[in-house]
Amino acid sequence: MFSLSEISKRTGLPVRKLRYVVDHDLGPFREDDSPETVSGSARRFSPSGATLIVCAAQLLESGIKKETVQHFLWTFDRVPTRPKVRSNLDYFIANLDFVTNTEFRILFADSSYIRCIAGKQDSQWLKILENKFSKEPDYIPTTLISVNLHRIQDFFRTKHD
Repeated sequence: MFSLSEISKRTGLPVRKLRYVVDHDLGPFREDDSPETVSGSARRFSPSGATLIVCAAQLLESGIKKETVQHFLWTFDRVPTRPKVRSNLDYFIANLDFVTNTEFRILFADSSYIRCIAGKQDSQWLKILENKFSKEPDYIPTTLISVNLHRIQDFFRTKHD
């Protein structure tokens, strides 16, 4: 489990940016809620939660809108009590083993398109609509931002001093 301070040390991202991501509920960052957790202690996150926090922070820094980041990251949610985005990506995301050795990239294009590639799986280009994604098979991007989640996960797989 990782605190925001530990995540910051491993990635070089400011704690303030990480806290913004968590406090604005940009994704399903599951905090440690074990009985040993003391009220007032630092929040702690699993490796997959820490990976999504870093992903969200980097997407925000690259200019992706907060709502777009939130819309996409909540597709990772598997907790039935939380509101879940129903989308064309649900099946794709549900069939990924998130903490895996498979190369997993998220591509954002022209502020309103997304594509996920994990190993041989490919969601193809999807247009980001208000509450869903729409397939766009003929879309060709002009501006592209790529996030390598596998590489971000590496920050949390090894011991850092």
